[in-house]
Amino acid sequence: MRAAPTALMQMLEANPRLANARAFARTLNILLKTARLYGLEHDRTTSHFNTAWNELHACLQGSGEEGLLLGVSGSQVLLDGVPLEAKPSERSFAQMLSSSGLSSIQFSSRVTPDDFARFVRAFATRGPKPADLVKQLRSALGNTDKGPISINEVRFVAQDGALAEAGLAAQLAARSLGEDASKLQNWLEDPTRLLELIAAAEGAHGGGNSSSAGTNGGSNPTGPVTGLQKTSVQVPPDSISANEEDISRIIQLLSRLGQAEIQGDKHVDAGFINQEVHNLPAASHVTLAQALASLAAVRPSERPDTPLLVQLAEHIAVRFALERFERGDVKINAVVELLDRMKKEISALRKVLVIHEEKMNRAGIAVDSYAEILDRQFWSGLPASAKKKVLLSPEAWAIPPRNIRQFTQELLERGEASLARDILLNYATCLHNPQTGARHKTAVGLTDLIDLYIRVDPLMLQEVILHLGEQLNREAEAELEGLLGAALVRFSHEAGTQHRFTAVHQALLTVEELGQARPALAQTLWPRIKVGFRLNEFLEEALRSPRVPADLLEVLRRMPHATAEQATRRLSRCSRREEREVLVNLLRDIGNEGVTHLRRTLCSRPAPEAAPTVAFLSRLAPQELQESLKGLLRDWDRLYHDQVVRQLALGGAPERGKLLAHLLNVLDPSVMPEAIDEIGLCGDPTTSSCLLHIVEGAVAESREDYLLVKAIEALGRLREAKSFPLLRSLAEDKQLWRWRHQHELRITATQALSKIDPEWGSHFIPQSGLDAREMMLAPLEASPDSPWLRQRRYVRIQLSSALAGSVTSPQGKYPVEVEELSLGGGLAACQRHLKPGTVMQIEFRPGWNSIRAQVLVREARPQQMSFEMVAIELADRCKLRRPLAGLHLRREHSPAACPGV
Repeated sequence: MRAAPTALMQMLEANPRLANARAFARTLNILLKTARLYGLEHDRTTSHFNTAWNELHACLQGSGEEGLLLGVSGSQVLLDGVPLEAKPSERSFAQMLSSSGLSSIQFSSRVTPDDFARFVRAFATRGPKPADLVKQLRSALGNTDKGPISINEVRFVAQDGALAEAGLAAQLAARSLGEDASKLQNWLEDPTRLLELIAAAEGAHGGGNSSSAGTNGGSNPTGPVTGLQKTSVQVPPDSISANEEDISRIIQLLSRLGQAEIQGDKHVDAGFINQEVHNLPAASHVTLAQALASLAAVRPSERPDTPLLVQLAEHIAVRFALERFERGDVKINAVVELLDRMKKEISALRKVLVIHEEKMNRAGIAVDSYAEILDRQFWSGLPASAKKKVLLSPEAWAIPPRNIRQFTQELLERGEASLARDILLNYATCLHNPQTGARHKTAVGLTDLIDLYIRVDPLMLQEVILHLGEQLNREAEAELEGLLGAALVRFSHEAGTQHRFTAVHQALLTVEELGQARPALAQTLWPRIKVGFRLNEFLEEALRSPRVPADLLEVLRRMPHATAEQATRRLSRCSRREEREVLVNLLRDIGNEGVTHLRRTLCSRPAPEAAPTVAFLSRLAPQELQESLKGLLRDWDRLYHDQVVRQLALGGAPERGKLLAHLLNVLDPSVMPEAIDEIGLCGDPTTSSCLLHIVEGAVAESREDYLLVKAIEALGRLREAKSFPLLRSLAEDKQLWRWRHQHELRITATQALSKIDPEWGSHFIPQSGLDAREMMLAPLEASPDSPWLRQRRYVRIQLSSALAGSVTSPQGKYPVEVEELSLGGGLAACQRHLKPGTVMQIEFRPGWNSIRAQVLVREARPQQMSFEMVAIELADRCKLRRPLAGLHLRREHSPAACPGV
């Protein structure tokens, strides 16, 4: 994590020179980019050059011969060994230098503005290849390493003057300790020299049996020690086995050496090291020599910034643990405990020597924890056969998840998916380990590895959930109970996300079993598990499948209430009859509990929650629905009366016509025209008696209103022969030389009679005085073969130019523009949002005629509303019919063009 800004500010305030150097590095980065873009003569480049020179001059004042070292380590910029914050601009600067082959740039106190200008010019005029920069700089600066500005190219070991043979961490330590730091540096940073000292110590004290050295190394133990070219060091054979106490003594010796180096002890030299090594037991000599030989063979190591003493201590501890494990002296869990003890021994040494890591942490750069480093070294040292053996053993819980992930991914890359699956399943069985610590680590590790389980084989989710449930049933530890519960929730959610319904079913069974044995725990877990089951996605998969999968059906049966609620919400978005039938059959298959839940919701919940259940109940429990609805509708307002009628139409139950006929006398008057339309569309002839009653009552009272027209149209759709005499009188009756009934009523009656008796219609229409174009605009028939759920009752015509009009509601009068029209309703643009279910007056003018109607707002979208006519005078309906009939006829002849009214 990034260090807090206050920590960085404290470090800058404590070292003003570092603050100036940090400012110079930022300005230099900007200057070099500006010079590259605009050239050196540009005003902006000149301004940045002056600023950078002033800041560099301030840094160099009082620095002596040391000057300022600008270095690069990976993507990190270092100033005198101190890393800058890893911001994008610093990273890009570091990458530019690294790609050019530069590791550091040294600005001495003798640098002048001319030197600095040549340096900047070399950057600005460098060639297209990164390697060209080094050549350009050496040419501009005089190709010398002792000039005012010198450059160091990337090498295996970074060089900096007298510290050329030290690593980056050693350079940082030397800068921190001052002049006394160089006393031990030659020995404490070179494994070859330390190895020679061991040989010298043995030679001086008669220890030739355990180690041997060449002439130079054995004859001058306190003098300067040279490299391997002058001394031949032989690593003693592994004839003596060290124990844990010997290893601890070696690490304690290294700690004393590190402490002496930091304190700058003047009495510590090669002789001191010689004496300390000589005091170790013989087995410790062998172990130390072998470790140094291994490090000497691989230096620089993968961690060049870690001091040699720390690497040596870690290497010895890991080597000792590996040897004991490979000999079979200890199991893997004992190895973990052994390494833990070693970590405590080495921690003091790291605190003394690892200066670089502390500075990296202060700069906000994340570094691996010490425990991770030691564990990773041990794991990488194990052969593949040993790793496989451990991961398939009951002690697999002792292996950190990152190591399991690494080995499993290697198996997958080699195509050994079966072995990877066995390893992961064996790890899950560690949940039943009798040791509390083992179960704790396994529960945490399973959560870390869940993505790997899915990648290797998602079917394993079910088996892991089974193990988690079994252990939860008998777990006595409260803390472990929480960890196991969290793992169960996580695996259940992933099973739902992956649509692995067998695993989801197993999770539900697990909760049910927990409910019997440990009801309090099950009650806590169930809401957390259920929230991860995306029932909407499950239902979508059921709708897409030719047949609902059996495992999905079992899952839904375990959650009947939630399934019924989700299916109710999904039904309102259905557009095809096939989707509706899948949902109806799904609810029927999950059993009576889902239907019972819907009935309970209808009778006990408020209207907004109760009304949407009507569609399913009309199919699954029509008799109970009829008994409940009549009483409920008396307490519900118009909006939910309308919703009940639409839900009955959505459900498509054969009994919906009878149910609507039974409810007619309690429905809101504004909803009755829609209900009568649906009775006619249901095709049930037994419902015609209520329609005949409406027509007979209207004729007897001489009422010619919209409800009468709707009832006549419904009788025509039902082909009800009993209504023929009554409808014929409406179409044919005359009074003196005029027709007795209004023109619109005669058209409606004639259209219904033509459906009941087409032969009568063919004879009557030519002499009826009715316009053939007006007769063409008839109510639409029911279409049982249509794949669509919703059906229009009249042809809707889209107008080429909108009709200006207005609507009047209790809140006021608002302008609208009618864009689509039919005999039953339309679509209009309106700037004001109108609440669905609101009844209002609409007025618009097609041509010279003004038409008024009472409409119900059906749906309201942004700046648009759809409306349905619930009352209109027959004269106004006739005025509307004529232009719509003309438009309909033109559209039939030319579908692409439809002029305005």
